Amino acid sequence: STVVCVVLAGTLALALARMVRRQPGMGRGELSPVCRQHFDLFQGEPLDEQAVAREGRRLGQLLSKGDLVAAEAAIRPGLQFVVQAKALADLGTLAAGRLLERQLDKRLSEDPLESLWYRLDLASALRALNRSQSLPALLRLADQSPTDIPLASYFAAEVCGFIGYGGLLKD
Repeated sequence: STVVCVVLAGTLALALARMVRRQPGMGRGELSPVCRQHFDLFQGEPLDEQAVAREGRRLGQLLSKGDLVAAEAAIRPGLQFVVQAKALADLGTLAAGRLLERQLDKRLSEDPLESLWYRLDLASALRALNRSQSLPALLRLADQSPTDIPLASYFAAEVCGFIGYGGLLKD
């Protein structure tokens, strides 16, 4: 399985490099800051666990007070998004799961590659929370995702990793 992961990572790197050259409005070799951040994370760069803990405390306080409006307003696209998604997954509460699910309905970026990274963040966090009730929404997103983006298969794999995925397909 290690060999498969290495091959997949190499394939992804090559595909992303080709995609960057085709990106309209971006110079050769440029990725958005969010895409660069996620590519670094994908390559093994650790996520700042202190930042995750800080966001977890902040969002946890808002959710425990019942201030869902402020908690939802705090979740915005950008470099903190992956930190916030992980923090909510670590909270492990029903409110955190619902907050993550509401992000699925939002258009988080005009950049298709960046959008897919955000969707991967959400799918991973929701899977960590065992939120199988999110599967229909995630499947709709998978169906809407452009198939020519190299990450599409990773998003599909994340969705297939949910407990209850097989049961949903039976239904």
